[in-house]
Amino acid sequence: MTGKKETTLVLALALALAGVAGCTSSVNEYRPNRPLNDGRQFDVGCDGAFDQAPQLQSGKTPVFPISMLNPDVIEDRKIRRLPMEWEVRSKFDVDESGRTGNVVSSPTTPPSFSAHMTAAVRAWRFTPAMSGGAAVPSRCEASFTYLLDA
Repeated sequence: MTGKKETTLVLALALALAGVAGCTSSVNEYRPNRPLNDGRQFDVGCDGAFDQAPQLQSGKTPVFPISMLNPDVIEDRKIRRLPMEWEVRSKFDVDESGRTGNVVSSPTTPPSFSAHMTAAVRAWRFTPAMSGGAAVPSRCEASFTYLLDA
C-alpha cells in the first residue's frame, strides 16, 4: 500500500470512528452508532390495540457503512451528482417482552444502508405496549436518514 492511500484510509477510518462523516437529518441530530437511551426520543410510530404505545428503552442508531467513507467513493458521488443522502424506513414488531422481530427495511442502493438499519432495529429494546394493564404486541415503523457530509 502506498503512503498516500494508507494515510487516506486511516483518515477515513478516524472520521468514521469519530462519527464525523455520517449523520442524520432529524431534529434530534442523531448520529450513526450512537446510543438512543440518552433521554431523547427517536421517532418511532406504532399501531395496534393498546392504551399506551411502546417506548424505546435502549439501542443504537444504525452504523454508517464504512465502504461509503472511502474518499474515492465520496468524490465519485460528487462528480456524478449522485445522492449523498439515504433514508431508510423499517417496519417491525414489538412483542410483549419489548423485543423487536419481523424487521423489514426499505431497499437502498447500496444495500448496506438497509442492512445496517435492520441490524440496529433488531437490537432495540422497548417497554411494550400496554392494554388494560397487560403487555400486548404492536407493529412499529422508524426512519433514519444517513447523510454523507464529507
